[in-house]
Amino acid sequence: MAAIADYVVKDVEPLSVVEGEGFRRLMSVATQGKFKMPSRRYVTETVLPEKFVKLQCEVKFWLKDTQNVSFTTDSWTSRCTDNFTAVTAHLLGSNMQLKCFLLQTSESSESHTSENVAKFLKDLLEAWDMRNYGNMPFTATTDNAANITKGAKEAGMINIR
Repeated sequence: MAAIADYVVKDVEPLSVVEGEGFRRLMSVATQGKFKMPSRRYVTETVLPEKFVKLQCEVKFWLKDTQNVSFTTDSWTSRCTDNFTAVTAHLLGSNMQLKCFLLQTSESSESHTSENVAKFLKDLLEAWDMRNYGNMPFTATTDNAANITKGAKEAGMINIR
């Protein structure tokens, strides 16, 4: 089942792919009929959430195994005037291996004020258990937008533009 989730996620396929006649036939031939194809509902409600929890634990491990985390963040408004904010974490593990993780992309009905950006960033640090890392410095690379710059500073991050 995890391989199906990997396929859907890594190849950016719609969840409906598991219901497609061609895909089901391919899986039947490839497994010589020994694999029972899951439903889209099962993939959505069980397989992907399990995959998320596993990946989240792995990301938290990497976050705790580093001396410094740098974030890139940006907010934007879609053509339909929906507000979005995304944050990516960048770090070096103890073996000096560079890792990048998209921690969150969220839609918000609130405007991109510095206060809202700061709250978003603080909530993100809390959600990823990063508030308990002692004196670890957090840096945030942002554009020059005053609201994002001020919001990163209000969240306790060293801002780099």
